[in-house]
Amino acid sequence: MEKKSPDKIAGAWYKKSLCVLVYYFHIYRVQSFFTLL
Repeated sequence: MEKKSPDKIAGAWYKKSLCVLVYYFHIYRVQSFFTLL
């Protein structure tokens, strides 16, 4: 009986959300940079 370990799932979700956060932060920084110009 194979069961997915919660650690792996949590790790994958953590990486995914971290990538999304960095992505949105980058967009926000670029936008604020252009509004400053």
